[in-house]
Amino acid sequence: MTNRGSTAAFQTEIVKSQNQPIHLVKIYFDSPTGTQYLTDSFIPITYDSNTYSPLGYFLSFSNIEETTQLIINSLTLSISGVDQVYINHVLSERFIDRKVVIYKGFLSTSDDSLIADPVLIFQGNMNTPSIHEAENEGMSTVSISVSNQFVDFEKTSGRYTNQESQESVYPGDLGFNYASEIIKDIVWGAEFDPGTRVTGAGSLAGEFGSVIDTRDVGSEEIYDLDLVGNNVKINDDDTATVYDIDHNVVVDDVIVITDATGTYMDDLNGTHVVVSIGSNSWDIPFISSPVIVPYEGGAEFQVNDESISPGITTVDTSNKTNQIIVPSKEGAIKNKIHPGVIVTIEDADSVGGIPADNINGSHAVVEVNDTYYVIEIVEDVETTAPPISTDTSVTDAVQVNETDHGLSTGDSVVIAGSTAVGGVPDSEINGTHTVGNVIDINAFEIEVTTEPTSTVTYGGGVSVTIDSVDPKPPPISTTSSSATVTVYQTAHGLVVDDTFSLAGTMDVGGISQSVLNEQHTVVSVPDTNSVTFTASETATETTTGGGRQVNVKLPVKATSATTGGGPNITTQLPVKNKKPLSASSKA
Repeated sequence: MTNRGSTAAFQTEIVKSQNQPIHLVKIYFDSPTGTQYLTDSFIPITYDSNTYSPLGYFLSFSNIEETTQLIINSLTLSISGVDQVYINHVLSERFIDRKVVIYKGFLSTSDDSLIADPVLIFQGNMNTPSIHEAENEGMSTVSISVSNQFVDFEKTSGRYTNQESQESVYPGDLGFNYASEIIKDIVWGAEFDPGTRVTGAGSLAGEFGSVIDTRDVGSEEIYDLDLVGNNVKINDDDTATVYDIDHNVVVDDVIVITDATGTYMDDLNGTHVVVSIGSNSWDIPFISSPVIVPYEGGAEFQVNDESISPGITTVDTSNKTNQIIVPSKEGAIKNKIHPGVIVTIEDADSVGGIPADNINGSHAVVEVNDTYYVIEIVEDVETTAPPISTDTSVTDAVQVNETDHGLSTGDSVVIAGSTAVGGVPDSEINGTHTVGNVIDINAFEIEVTTEPTSTVTYGGGVSVTIDSVDPKPPPISTTSSSATVTVYQTAHGLVVDDTFSLAGTMDVGGISQSVLNEQHTVVSVPDTNSVTFTASETATETTTGGGRQVNVKLPVKATSATTGGGPNITTQLPVKNKKPLSASSKA
């Protein structure tokens, strides 16, 4: 059998002894809902400029079967434990004969980046939906039958049974607007079987000589990681700080602490008088300690017979500014969490300059201690960069960088929104130009009259448009015989020794995409829009590239070390993440 045009990276990943298979599902509803992008991954996946929302085990489908015969193959697409929004789509949308597309892909086991490129494994049209309600469990399952394109061969030609066809014969008749309501098969009281195993994830294994043993799909147990205790810091100034989010304690208040456990905590249990307060903490006199002891208190820590909210803490040390410390029960940490596990935070407020939108969501654990764990806050964005370059050796032109621009010498192009670059005024850059020298598929020149006074790699600012469209300059640059790689990203905010990740990059300058699509450490920062790192391969040519679908995962940094996040924070751990993925090979 063929490899379906899959990339070398995909073929390499599918036969590995350990991998992370995922699926991307596109469901083509009509406007205003529009196309829905879903994935059984535990994190959002960006592919082909679309973001697929994570549903994890809540998204599943039956086996995908392949045959050489021209027959109708079908599968059942299921969404369990669903949000009401998906039920509304089935109840109100036109779904009959709407297209469904399913891709199979893999995430890197090192940084969860998407390995290029997912492969199309099924395409068909929706048929009959059903909704199963498990009233006692508070769970609903939406199931939709999907058949491949050969189902069209069984259609009888003639009038379409849709609203448009009906009105062509009977103008104003709106009956077919409600046809989907008539045919719906709603089964009340049906019970979803959480033990159902869906094996469609390994349907491509035979293409490359292996059988992939994938995750169970259709069940997910959520483990709550309580933010309790571990909110006391023993200071070296004869005080102890208790972190109590949004407290109403005042100086000279008498408080009683009970059930505190940890270093020196036996001495903390008892009655104390508050000597100072902060917005999210208060201090009491305590024993002298030669060192600072943070994150103590234990799971049962109480003040005046009540539990208090310990909050979460940002880290303000070099290259850890995007890390957040989360206190949790000792047993939960030891039994459920290890580096690489994904935890989800909800209902947190901004902390230490990190916005709430970035904190709330799924994050990878990078460190585990007895009383707390550490997560990294990152933001996954498409690469962007200013597209205008100048070179003092080229006196009559500036370079415009645009991936796969498709232009030829003599074509007309409109540049707008650029600032002055390299001494060339913006009035000469902005406007309608005739393409001069076409350097390569990713760069061309336009004529100017002012000689550049400096060489600028990528300039012009963040508001430049090319033919009224935001540009996509090639984000990767290599130098022949060098392992140093330059990444261009507008206002990246990175410093030396920071880490970032790339995804979706193609081979550039002889350096393979598998090397580029990894986590990297910043070696130098040439300017605010570029950084360099050292690759594990040496480039064979001096060039730029990477493609139009490159994403960069950047750290979201705190501006201060502080404790906060509000009193309503919740954290969860899907049990699926505690088990390593496995695979068995078959000749």
